[in-house]
Amino acid sequence: MIKLIVIFCFIHLFANSYSAAQSFAFWSKPSISGCGETPSPGDVCPGGAIYLGSLSPGATSGSGTDHYMTTPGGCADISPGDVSGGSGASSYALADFTVTCSGTDNLVKNWHDGGDNYYDIPALQNYTATVGAGNGAANTDVNYGSTNTADIVAITSSAEGGYHAAARYCDKLVYGGYSDWYLANRFEFNLMYINRASIPGLDISANWYWTSTEYANFWSWIQRFSDGTQGYNAKNIAYKVRCVRRF
Repeated sequence: MIKLIVIFCFIHLFANSYSAAQSFAFWSKPSISGCGETPSPGDVCPGGAIYLGSLSPGATSGSGTDHYMTTPGGCADISPGDVSGGSGASSYALADFTVTCSGTDNLVKNWHDGGDNYYDIPALQNYTATVGAGNGAANTDVNYGSTNTADIVAITSSAEGGYHAAARYCDKLVYGGYSDWYLANRFEFNLMYINRASIPGLDISANWYWTSTEYANFWSWIQRFSDGTQGYNAKNIAYKVRCVRRF
C-alpha cells in the first residue's frame, strides 16, 4: 500500500512538472538575438550593440524580415597598433580590431584610399537617380550593404582606389561580440534615418555619412540625418562612418 502511494505521488509530481514545463515552453518566445522578444529601436543588446530596427520584407531579398543592429555613437578610430596603412581619414586595418564607443559620431573616412585613382567596382551596381530626401524608402538596390562591403574591401590595388577606408573600417570592426559589421547600403541607412531619434550618437546636423552604394566610378552615395536627404560625392572626401549588422 505504501509503495502504491509513493508511486502515485511520483507520477503526480512528474505530471505537474511536465505540464509546467510545457506551459513555459508554450508561452516563452525566443528573443531576437538576445535583444528581447520584441526589441524596440535603441534597445541595448548583449555586449552593448544597439537594436536598430527591422525591414519587412527584407531589404534586398524581398521576403522575410531583416533585423539590424548598429554600434553606439562615437566609436573611435582604429587602434594605433592595428593601423596597417594610410593615415587620418585614409587609415585602414588588415586585421580585426576593437574600439570603444561613446558620445556623438566624429569618425570620418574616405570612401576609397583618398587618392586620385577612381574605379568603378565591377560587382557593385551603379545608381544614378533619385537623389533627395526620402530616397531609400522604396528599395531599388540589388545588394545588401554586407555584399557591397565584401566587394568593396576586395579592392586593394592602388590603381583601383587602394584599400577602401570606410568599408574596411566596418569590415574589420569587432564590437559587442560580433565581427560581421558592414557599411550599410542607402536603403538600410534610410532605416537608421527613420529611427534616428532612438539611435544614440547620430550626428543629426547637416553632416554626411558614407553608404556602401556606388553612384559611379568617381562618386558614391551619402546620407545625412538632419532631413533624410541622400546624395552623392567624390570618393576621396572624408565623411562620417556608422556600421551595422544584419541578423
